[in-house]
Amino acid sequence: MAMTTRRVATWAVIASTLIAGWEGLDLVTKPDQLANGLPTVCYGATKAEVPGLRVGDRFTKEQCVQLLAEALPKYDAGIMKCIHVPMSDERHAAVVSLAYNIGVGAVCRSTFVKHLNAGDPNACEYMLVFNKSMGVVRKGLVNRRNDEYKHCIKG
Repeated sequence: MAMTTRRVATWAVIASTLIAGWEGLDLVTKPDQLANGLPTVCYGATKAEVPGLRVGDRFTKEQCVQLLAEALPKYDAGIMKCIHVPMSDERHAAVVSLAYNIGVGAVCRSTFVKHLNAGDPNACEYMLVFNKSMGVVRKGLVNRRNDEYKHCIKG
């Protein structure tokens, strides 16, 4: 039992670091210009994590850390419904970070997951295509996908 707890904690810590680093911390809800004005707060939290979220809502850093901690198991549960192969903590964290950014459904429907489940050693390369927002390649998304890719290729 202690081994399972340690393993979950490891991927979750890596995922939290990835997500927080790329999302940044906003204590006041604002419209996300790269997501059609979707209200976003904390470390990229939306109405998916905070029902009823409205532009101008305020949060403390502690609340934001808690929101992210509560979100990770939900994203993990979502991806684990479609990923049927073992993953290292690094890869697991990269996939959770990807799902947090683009959604569980998009990840599960992706060529990336098809290749991952098929045992393709180059599957992680298929993460890199998720670099657009509103049809435009975004440098920040290119950089984020490269960072997630570096974790993903660690097995």
